[in-house]
Amino acid sequence: MPVMGTKPLRGVPDSRSRRGTVNIILDGGSGAVLATGLWRPIHFPFAAIITEIRLEANVSGSIVIDLYQCRDDERPAVASQSICAADKPTLSSSQRTTNTQLQGWNNTINKDDWLYPNVDSVTTISWVTLSITYRRML
Repeated sequence: MPVMGTKPLRGVPDSRSRRGTVNIILDGGSGAVLATGLWRPIHFPFAAIITEIRLEANVSGSIVIDLYQCRDDERPAVASQSICAADKPTLSSSQRTTNTQLQGWNNTINKDDWLYPNVDSVTTISWVTLSITYRRML
């Protein structure tokens, strides 16, 4: 039972934590294969822990996506700010995948951080949805 007057530690989930998903759609436009490089970022106005990554593409193909994390004053993000380690979201001759292990990831997102998807490599795929499931920190 909690002691009166105590508060949860900042960044530590409690029973009021909320789960959610952010979908980032990368689209080459007019059926063109996606371009490699940095794509538009998403902003997290709250602290969160990433718990799952999903990829779903329009066709079976291969793609490797990295995620760069930065604060507002560091924009745009660069490769040294990758949060994925060697376990990048990847499709290899497939159309969908899910990763809940996130091995080696720095999966903590601070309030007001930005996440930039970076397409490292791609073949065949003209659009892909990158779904980021998180647990919001209170």
